[in-house]
Amino acid sequence: MKVQTKKYAYFVTENRQLPISQALKMKNDGKLTPSSENPALYDFKNPTIRSAVFPVASSKNVERPNIAHYKYYSSKDKKKIYYPKEMTNAHLFFQMMFLELKWFRVRDKQGKDIFVEIESADLEHYIPVDGSGGVLLDVLVKIKRTEPCFYSYLWNHQLAIEVKVTHAVEPLKKKVLREKNMPTYEATVPKLIREKIPETTELLND
Repeated sequence: MKVQTKKYAYFVTENRQLPISQALKMKNDGKLTPSSENPALYDFKNPTIRSAVFPVASSKNVERPNIAHYKYYSSKDKKKIYYPKEMTNAHLFFQMMFLELKWFRVRDKQGKDIFVEIESADLEHYIPVDGSGGVLLDVLVKIKRTEPCFYSYLWNHQLAIEVKVTHAVEPLKKKVLREKNMPTYEATVPKLIREKIPETTELLND
């Protein structure tokens, strides 16, 4: 069964997305003291849909293993995610890469390269589908410009990035994104890189 756990949260104090590893380190150093009465961390930046969360460390319980993640104070606030993914370390690192990139290139179906300059990147971007839940984009890129320039307008100045580690994006999720007029690019993690990134919880705390 696929379970998608929350690896990023919106840190209101610094107006940025905070990876779970950084949040746990800040908490251990006494620089972060989240509480339900005065939360500093939320699942999403959008104030109309967000709910408060707090960081939870990895569990060493063999019978009930648990990787580090953000947890909701109240179960009723938890968002239902349609078509979730298994969150491997390779997947997580490729998401984080887009926070550092200034530009990248994608190739269209005709084999033509498209230059994309990034204005900003939002990780784990939530798109409501109905009153019960929604889909989670790996990365939503706000585009500064493209070459050829018409792609920026064609894509409405944004591009959804879906990271592919072992499995392609669910066809039903693709259908939802098309219905939402959300242009999507599937970024594949090369096997050579995938094999170099171990699935260890300690790696996330570094």
